[in-house]
Amino acid sequence: MATIVAAAESQVQVGKDPVEGVQSIEYRTVRSRSNVYGIGSTERLDVVAGPSSVEVCLTVASTSPRLNAIGPDERFDLTAALSHGGSTIEVGFHECVLEEKNFAISVGGVGVTVYRFTAARVDEKPPATAAK
Repeated sequence: MATIVAAAESQVQVGKDPVEGVQSIEYRTVRSRSNVYGIGSTERLDVVAGPSSVEVCLTVASTSPRLNAIGPDERFDLTAALSHGGSTIEVGFHECVLEEKNFAISVGGVGVTVYRFTAARVDEKPPATAAK
């Protein structure tokens, strides 16, 4: 059965500091792969895995003073507690480096900042259900 999480119940933190106004968080793990072919063959025999990277995009309403304070070479950890009801999925991003920050505001709208960063690794803990 699918685990449902709700943005309104989820929390994001940089270290121990909460990030207020989170609108969305997106992440992906990318692994470089190479196909291995036999001599004189067009059929793939195997796949060799290479290095991997984690790319994260965090969208915040207006701006985040904590994320804005991060220096260009500063490494930080970010955690996301993705929750709904009594169920929580813990996602940890380790040794993050801020790559890009974009701010936009539209007429009649609210400002939005998008923070893009990379992480050395991501840990996903399976859903934990609160004790009753």
